[in-house]
Amino acid sequence: LVKHAVDAAESLVQIHDSGLVHGDIKPSNILVNGSGEVRLIDLATAREPSKEYQHSPLSPGYLAPELFNTPDRTRSGDVFSLAATVYNAVTGRSIRNGYRDIFRLPPPPKFLNPKISSELEHTITSGLAFYDRPDLGNFLKRLQESPEYSSN
Repeated sequence: LVKHAVDAAESLVQIHDSGLVHGDIKPSNILVNGSGEVRLIDLATAREPSKEYQHSPLSPGYLAPELFNTPDRTRSGDVFSLAATVYNAVTGRSIRNGYRDIFRLPPPPKFLNPKISSELEHTITSGLAFYDRPDLGNFLKRLQESPEYSSN
């Protein structure tokens, strides 16, 4: 799982390095082929950060809270969406399960999976932070430094 998250983050780095943001990172837009290679799909939403996302079918369950009231998408928002996707994969739950007001920040997630390391838990929750969210490079580095990744 962490290897797939690292692969997705590395693909996202390439998108960001090309001057774009993905804008719609979610589980259904991350595919793993039979060889275990990860592919980000649905690049129809990829835009320059300053370009507005008008009438795009975005997924509020994975959208950074600071972006709910704006058509803008940001690199930091992509980090949040990737962290929310990893959280969903690790716990089997959405960060907004049972949270009705999507325009406010949900309570901090609680992990029920004691099998993950505190380092991985900290990495995921840092990506979900409203303030002081790491940039993609630091998020990727933290994923790579987690014991779960090094045991691959």
